[in-house]
Order: sequence, then C-alpha cells, then structure tokens
Amino acid sequence: GSGISVNGSTGNVTVTNDFAVLGSTTLGNANTDTNVLRGTVDISDSTKMTTIKGTLNVDEAVTFDTTLGVTGNSTLGTGTSNVNTIYGTVNLSNPAIYTNVKGLLAVDQATELASTLEVDSDATFHGTMDIVGDVEIGTLGSAKVTIDASTGDIATAGDLLVGGGLTVQGTLTYINSEVVTIEDPVMQIGSSTTNDGIDR
Repeated sequence: GSGISVNGSTGNVTVTNDFAVLGSTTLGNANTDTNVLRGTVDISDSTKMTTIKGTLNVDEAVTFDTTLGVTGNSTLGTGTSNVNTIYGTVNLSNPAIYTNVKGLLAVDQATELASTLEVDSDATFHGTMDIVGDVEIGTLGSAKVTIDASTGDIATAGDLLVGGGLTVQGTLTYINSEVVTIEDPVMQIGSSTTNDGIDR
C-alpha cells in the first residue's frame, strides 16, 4: 500500500509513484549493467553540469534547445547512407584550424566566402562565376594576368594566343611593338560598310 514493493527472489524494487532522490545517485557498478529509463528524462537544473564519462549511444532523434559544445573530435555518420542536416548558421570560428572535407562538398545555394579561397587541385564551375573584384592569375602581388573589375582592362605579361577569330570593337587599336609579323600574304582594309571618306 506504500507504493514500494521488493521482490524477495530477484531483489527488484518497484516504485509506483514519483521517486525523488535528494542526494547523489549511482546506477550500476559494472560494464554489464543496463539502466533503462522509459519516458521523459528531465535534467532541469541549469546551474548543474551533466557529465557522461562513458560512451553515449542515442538510437532516436535528439533535440538540443541550447548550445551543443564539443571539446573533442566529432563524427557525424558512419557510412555513405548517412545524411546530416544542419539548419541555421554554422560558424567555424578558429582561423588557425583547417576544416577538412575529404568527400564531395555539394552546396545548393549561394555561398559567401569572407576571406581567401585556396584550391590545391583542379576546380570546375558548371555555371556562371561572378567575381565582383579584380582577378589576378599568378603569384599574389605579382600576377602575370590581371583583370581590372572597374575598367574591364586585361593585362598579361606573357604571350596571348587566340585560337579562333579576334574581334576588336574599340575605336583605337595600339600596337606598341617594334616588329609585327603577319603570316597571311593578304590584308584587307576598309572592307566594312562604314564611311570611307578617310584614308585607307
């Protein structure tokens, strides 16, 4: 009638009402012990820290209402079939630590990089690549090819090889070379339908 019963043969204790422990509690004392809690477990004192020294296995969904802090290494998923979804902002805030992605990185939406993007291998862009600032190809500070974002000027320190036709729509063309070699024996000048009232 007290709500507490003890099985004399097994030693099991059954509590039919709330079980309140005001002091510390130890559940199990060996690796083979299994402690099963059915229902909601509420660790409600926000001033206390819950410490789990052994492995924590969670077979179902887990919800964190506040910050999740991991001081050691973290592994998400164990195989190619795992899908880890993170909603919200992901802040990789330590500039001294590299973030390694060993598999494919697929980004479905816009990506903003506030600092330098360094790619050690080939890069393929299947869509349009928009660059707001200048483009420098070569060693930083002494690039051999530059594209000025404000003027559109392209400067190259080496040879420029054009495999197809070259169309120049500017009004003036400057060739600051001492020697100009033209392999084709025929040059056609003034072939357009524009006003030819000037010297050809």
